[in-house]
Amino acid sequence: MGTNKTYSFQQVEQKCPPSFVRPKLVVDAALSEIQEDGKVIDTDSEIGKAFYLEPNELRDLDDVPPDMFEREVRKVARIISGAVGTVSLELDRPERVAARIKTLAHYLTGYRHNRAFIDFAASLVRIEDDQGLSCLSVHLPEGDPWDWVSRVQERLVVENKIHEAQHSTRANKQISCTDK
Repeated sequence: MGTNKTYSFQQVEQKCPPSFVRPKLVVDAALSEIQEDGKVIDTDSEIGKAFYLEPNELRDLDDVPPDMFEREVRKVARIISGAVGTVSLELDRPERVAARIKTLAHYLTGYRHNRAFIDFAASLVRIEDDQGLSCLSVHLPEGDPWDWVSRVQERLVVENKIHEAQHSTRANKQISCTDK
């Protein structure tokens, strides 16, 4: 229960040139740390004892005005970008990678009911190569949020329904396998 996972970001095909781990992989690792009840299990490094981080309050983004949605997605994308940068720089220190993944996981607990929003925010993180120097940046859709947010929100509703159906199907398969 109290052991830290080891994340395998070091495979070449999973890294973006030249030195960053793909944002989606970092987000997926963080989401895998969130328990069904929203808690994140962490370990006190000094005494080696496991404890739970209580989930953040769920953020309702369904009825927020476009400018607030844009600010929220920008904030989440920047948090993800920071985690990608830290994880990428610390690949040789698994304990630091695990700590950063758990920190991101705890932050994302407030959005755990909106997987499509999290994936959208991660997709906004770009790894750019500028004259041989790689950097991370956040790229929002072009234009006024009042023009693009409603289309994005509609798409996220559909993607969340698909995700819920897939999750429900997997859960039903697991239940039917254990019932036999």
